[in-house]
Amino acid sequence: MQVELFTLCDGAYNYDGRLTIVGTFDTIKESRVPFRKSLSIAAILKREVAEREAKELAIGIVDGEGMPVMPTIKMQISFPSDVAQTKLVLAIKLDNVSFKGYGAHKLVMTDNGAEIFSYGFNVSQ
Repeated sequence: MQVELFTLCDGAYNYDGRLTIVGTFDTIKESRVPFRKSLSIAAILKREVAEREAKELAIGIVDGEGMPVMPTIKMQISFPSDVAQTKLVLAIKLDNVSFKGYGAHKLVMTDNGAEIFSYGFNVSQ
């Protein structure tokens, strides 16, 4: 499986496989911590021709020390077997994510526990 797009944004919307992304970013600025923020995750996953098995994906946000910032989102995905190439569009809304400190953070995607893609971002004052 290939990750074609994986980002944080202000809003992500999936309209019949057409992904609309509003306000992608790599820095969150807040005057004080802790704080809560609503944000979205946009992703496009592409199945390789030979892949047929279901995937156990998990998506989460961790701080610079690897500690979870939010509960992990777990999902099982499978692609149609009768199509040579298939894309899966994900638009996930996250409400009230609690950030406890400044510094480096990472949006992480895993497949069966192994990290397959990540997106780094900063929380700053």
